[in-house]
Amino acid sequence: MRLDDTQKQEQKYPMSEEKSQEAVQEVEREEKKPRRGEPDHPIAKAVDRLLNRVEDTAICASVFIPAGSKIAVESLKKHQQMLKEGQVMLEDSEPANQILGTKQILDSVRRIERTAKSELPLILEKGLFLSLFSAFDAFTGDILSAIYLGKPELFRSLNRSMTIAEMMKYESLEDLQQIVLQDEIEVFRRASYVEQFETLESRFGLKLRAFATWPHFVECSQRRNLITHCDGVISDQYINVCRREGYNFEKDVEVGAQIKIGGKYFYRSCQVMMEVGVKLGHTLWRKIFPEQREDADRHLNDIVYDFNLNGEWKKAQIIGEFINGLPEMSNDTERRIAVVNYAVALKFDGRDEEASKLIGGLDWSATSNEFKIAEAVLCDNFDRAAEIMKRIGKEGELIKEEAYHRWPLFRAFRESSQFSKAYQEVYGYPFVVELQKAAVAAEAKAEVQLESELHQLEDSDEGEKAQQDVDDSKAASPSPRGA
Repeated sequence: MRLDDTQKQEQKYPMSEEKSQEAVQEVEREEKKPRRGEPDHPIAKAVDRLLNRVEDTAICASVFIPAGSKIAVESLKKHQQMLKEGQVMLEDSEPANQILGTKQILDSVRRIERTAKSELPLILEKGLFLSLFSAFDAFTGDILSAIYLGKPELFRSLNRSMTIAEMMKYESLEDLQQIVLQDEIEVFRRASYVEQFETLESRFGLKLRAFATWPHFVECSQRRNLITHCDGVISDQYINVCRREGYNFEKDVEVGAQIKIGGKYFYRSCQVMMEVGVKLGHTLWRKIFPEQREDADRHLNDIVYDFNLNGEWKKAQIIGEFINGLPEMSNDTERRIAVVNYAVALKFDGRDEEASKLIGGLDWSATSNEFKIAEAVLCDNFDRAAEIMKRIGKEGELIKEEAYHRWPLFRAFRESSQFSKAYQEVYGYPFVVELQKAAVAAEAKAEVQLESELHQLEDSDEGEKAQQDVDDSKAASPSPRGA
């Protein structure tokens, strides 16, 4: 549909204030709905929490590290100008102006010297990189808690002895288990990441390191140690551990050199952390709680769906490949959803041939209309997809009206004339009407959020002004050393 057509539709279907409020409420209701079959399982929550923290860390890096550099540049430009103004004042015949010029020059010199020594972007970069491992440490603690509390009989395998006097301090077996578990988690976290994975493999009878990204994860963890303890100075241990775990250095590294992070490496580390967290959490979940495999399958498929929804095709492909490589899934529906989600990630990342091969590897003829429309859309057969859409009607087994609005599967199909005609025939009104509702609702929510953010910004500005007043008072006071 062309833009002028959209504008005509907007004039044809004006939305009243009452309808606007209804639209807001409808969007809020949809957002409160859980994802498809979302399991209320602590491992699922632990994985989601890690993914959110990694994503937030990446966003912080993209926003605040450039902002740190910008602060330095703006400060230097400002005080260069103040130096010039101060020099002009010094040349003035008026003593008062000379005094002001002297003060301005001394203040600008001090601030330029301070800015020259500043490492704000580097500090932000290091801090955010280290926060990835803080998130991962919290994640492994959450995973261990979920495992042992979910299967209390596993406590018998823990090598922990207590005196009767110590045991009598606790009112219940659950309290005792919590203390033992917390001690176990602390001991686990004090080990290196390689040792942690070895412990999990030995304890639960699994291979957890047999994936291509493992050496990169080890190198990231070793680089984290260097930054935390050695200010990034390369050691023999760093080189030896990385090589032992199969990491190939792109260029020669020397003991004593200082290692850096940089943007490309930082974002690659975020992706590695995401991949390791999902694979570790789900491998343990499927092994230790096999009766919950359907919940685990749904959660994995939802992760790929969410990445596709955000256009994060590479991340979706990483987890999509993992799912489709699993030896067993709970049922045919989840297996086919995994194939469709993976194909979507491949197709919209420009890998059409691979997507077609993946879809062509299954027979879709005996499946439900929901899967038939997925095959048609992924094969760019929009005429057939529109016919299937009509057969599905207003609501199918998996597809409801909301699916046509949000599902990444329909990303290109939504823009076709076949979709517009079929949508109107099925629902009795144009798709643009629903878009208008969504836009009005989003605008209203944005206004509320903007007001909240502005209040926080005002509070922040007041705090910054207070800090500036403190700095100015210090600058005006004589140095205690008489410097």
